[in-house]
Amino acid sequence: MFSMDIIDSDDFLELPMSSQNLYFHLSMRADDDGFITPKKIMRMIGAKEDDLKILLAKRFLLSFESGVVVIKHWLIHNTIRKDRYVETNYRIEKGLLNKKENKAYTLDKNKGKPVVSIMATKVATTGSPSIEENSIVKNSNSIDIDNNIKKKFNFKKTLIDWSKQYFYEDVDENVLSEWLEVRRKKKAVNSETALKGFMREVKKSKKSVNEVLQTCVENSWKGFKAEWLNNTMNDIGKKKKITII
Repeated sequence: MFSMDIIDSDDFLELPMSSQNLYFHLSMRADDDGFITPKKIMRMIGAKEDDLKILLAKRFLLSFESGVVVIKHWLIHNTIRKDRYVETNYRIEKGLLNKKENKAYTLDKNKGKPVVSIMATKVATTGSPSIEENSIVKNSNSIDIDNNIKKKFNFKKTLIDWSKQYFYEDVDENVLSEWLEVRRKKKAVNSETALKGFMREVKKSKKSVNEVLQTCVENSWKGFKAEWLNNTMNDIGKKKKITII
C-alpha cells in the first residue's frame, strides 16, 4: 500500500506528524487512481488546514480547482489488478495529469506522458471524442494551475505575513529571506507551530528579531534556542582566552 522509498525519504520524515497522519488517511481512502476530496477526512481526524497546505507545498499531493487532490506518488505506492480496478469519477482532473518515468503524477504537461483514462480509450474506439481527450486539450493550462498552487502556498510570503502578526516590529526582509534559504536547504518546514516556537525563544533571548535572524543566518541555524546565544558567547570567550595564553 505504501512505498518505503517515499515513506522513508527525508522529505516525508521531516513533515510534522499531523501532516504525515493526514497523508496516510488520504492514501487509505483514495480511489483506485489516487483521487480524493480531503475536507471530509480532515474533519474526521481533526487535521488542520496547515497540514494540507504542507502536503501540497511539499508536493506529496497535487490540487485541482475543483477541490479534489491526488496522491502524487499513488502509482509508486500501488499496483491494482486490472480485474479489480475501478476508474476514478474525477476524469476531467485525471485528464490534466501526466505520468513521469518514475510513475509519479505531475501537472506539468512538458514532463512525462498524458494519463489516459479507460473511459477515454473506450469512447475513442467509437470515433467520438471523450471528455478526457477534450480536457487534455482544453486544459493545456495545467502548468498555470501548478503555478497557482505554488503561489497560494508560497512559504516565503506566508512567513512574511506571519512576521507582521507575531514579530510586532519591522523585520528586515533581506535577512528573513536569507534565513528562509537556510531553512529551505536544511529542509525545515515553515509551519505556524515552528514560528511560534521561534518567537518564544526570541523573547527569552531578550534580543530583537532582526538580531536573532542575523545570528541564525551567520551560524546557518535552521531554528533557534535562546541558550544557543550563551553557548556561542562562551565559545568566543574560550577562543579569546586561548589566544591570550
